[in-house]
Amino acid sequence: MRRLPPAITKLFAILCCLFVVVGCNETPTDISKDIVPGTDSIYALSSASSQIMPKAETAYKPEPLVNNSFMLFGKTTDSEARIFFELLDYPNLGNASDFEVIQSDLEWLPQLYIYGDTTNKTLSISAYELTKRWSAFATWDSIWAADGTSEYYNTGQPKISSFTKELTSTDSAIFIPFDNQVTKKWLVQGADSATALLNYGVVIQAEVASSIRQLRYLVNGKSTLRLRVVTKHKDSTTADTNFLEPFAANFINTPAVSAGQLVVQGARKLRVAFDIDLDSIPPLSILMGGSFTVKVDVANSSWGSYGIDELMDLAYNTSDTSRLTVITRIDANNEFHFTNIGSLLQLIRVQGGKGTLYLQGDLGNEVWRMNRLRFFGFDAEPQNRPRLIVSYAVPRVFK
Repeated sequence: MRRLPPAITKLFAILCCLFVVVGCNETPTDISKDIVPGTDSIYALSSASSQIMPKAETAYKPEPLVNNSFMLFGKTTDSEARIFFELLDYPNLGNASDFEVIQSDLEWLPQLYIYGDTTNKTLSISAYELTKRWSAFATWDSIWAADGTSEYYNTGQPKISSFTKELTSTDSAIFIPFDNQVTKKWLVQGADSATALLNYGVVIQAEVASSIRQLRYLVNGKSTLRLRVVTKHKDSTTADTNFLEPFAANFINTPAVSAGQLVVQGARKLRVAFDIDLDSIPPLSILMGGSFTVKVDVANSSWGSYGIDELMDLAYNTSDTSRLTVITRIDANNEFHFTNIGSLLQLIRVQGGKGTLYLQGDLGNEVWRMNRLRFFGFDAEPQNRPRLIVSYAVPRVFK
């Protein structure tokens, strides 16, 4: 039997395949259907009718605020912001008898953000020398007792600075005078490695309860809150100026949050923890997405001269050192509506089905603003309550 040429054999095979494809018009079996079915098989769970968000509470994150780009200082009727600083890199000016300090003052760069009485421009400062070494990880609660006393200094000791000024819009920089004799003591002790550790630093606190103001601390990585020291040697007719840069910490105190209130506040590091429970979602389902909405209780909130916080973060801590965050902007109804939290929910599901989502200020707002936003809780009117919606699908092959 004579064999067909290869070209004809190949053409014949192609025609046979086409015949089979065209002739096979039966409905495919279930196993060959799309793994994600049509909309009739997509389900949704809502916190309004299920226990996927069983609890929410305000949580305090006791983290230190050190060497940030901006700091806060001042006092209102119920809140306060104070500063510790320790001077670094003292110049060697010789023996104490070789020079005198003729001027020393703290450079201060006030900013436009004000919290509290935004019409009051008074800056009032009292500074005291610290009498004990303090930790870079200190927070307000580790420095001051509930009655306001501190083991690091006391207000009965002599002040090393007392200063009051009515700030104007043209005050880009001001200089706060310090006690020259105390400054000289620091210079002498700081230049000697045997006594340098005796310079514990300074606490600065407000005298007048009016407002809390933002000040600039870093510009291009250099501190602007620095001590300017003018000295004159006994064998010189001219004065020398040195700028001493500090290591600085910001301490914020605000009113306690009552049980059941949901509060996010900037530098106090108050955030809202929402417990999430996804156990009611079938184990073989596919998570399609989720949304989360909270509404600001404007009547019980307060903010500074830049207005209400426009951005808010929703975060899930994937470990002790990392977190996944989504961000959204407030809308005209004073709601923060997060529409893209599927990735956060999927992580919670992968890591056991239960977890916590944290509502918190965005980036710098969480560090150098005092805005205090209260959110409606689960006891509010239904339209104002926090809402979590989770959508998922169960592939038919697993039904």
